[in-house]
Amino acid sequence: MNLELKDAVKAIKPLSPALVTLLGVTASAEHSLNDVLKVIQFDSVLTAKLLQAANSAAFRRSQEVESVSMAVTLLGERFVVGMAMDLCSDGFFEQPLAGYESAAGDLWRHSIKTALAARLVCRYARVPVDSNQAFTGGILHDIGKVVLSTFLEGAARGMALAALEGHFSYLEAEREKLGGDHCEAGDALAVQWRLPACYRAVIAWHHSPDGAPEALVPLVYAVHLGDALAMMSGAGTGSDSLLYPLNPRHQDFFDLSSESVQRVLLDLENEFAMITDSMAST
Repeated sequence: MNLELKDAVKAIKPLSPALVTLLGVTASAEHSLNDVLKVIQFDSVLTAKLLQAANSAAFRRSQEVESVSMAVTLLGERFVVGMAMDLCSDGFFEQPLAGYESAAGDLWRHSIKTALAARLVCRYARVPVDSNQAFTGGILHDIGKVVLSTFLEGAARGMALAALEGHFSYLEAEREKLGGDHCEAGDALAVQWRLPACYRAVIAWHHSPDGAPEALVPLVYAVHLGDALAMMSGAGTGSDSLLYPLNPRHQDFFDLSSESVQRVLLDLENEFAMITDSMAST
């Protein structure tokens, strides 16, 4: 990665300490919802938003949710992490990515859909995969695009055309243009943000999962599939959508038939509608 990109990574604001702590907690396979609660109960804004969401029409409870512990139990870890990422990242996921011809909010929609799809495909895993890690990794996987976007302004369509005509991944177009790609930039940002190793692996290898540390390959494949399914559902991040090949080795880790893919896509739309409706109500 060249010096300009490294400087761009350094210029990005750090995550809030509470969010870094929360991501560290959820990265542990042994954590519980009570561990999540211990982190968020001291963040008054996040607590208030979670209570609002738990009492929203999307969850249709007859009894009012009055405590954050009740809210966390009702909403579940994936919603809590998603809400925390949205609230505590200072608009990072909501900004437009001009270098990808992507509008404001597209990155967040793609990230949430990838997260949901990655969690859903874990139902079909041939080996154990932590679905909560897959969800959080899905939210984080494309953070490197924020770093690259400014440097790609005006070049998106030409890069997409080159990838199509040359039958290669958009990553190669990024490397040819900038001397680095969004996976490398994202990994550098993950180091700066002190993200856990499992999420770093997802960010660095989600387009080439076989390069990840062996123990994390199944997790990275879950996000690799989630990314593809999010784009198939229409939630991409602009000019690069569907310009990344799907590694056929995913079949070694996930038993996905055409019927199960359709089922995941249907469930994805339903869960996406629920999570966005409840977040919009806060």
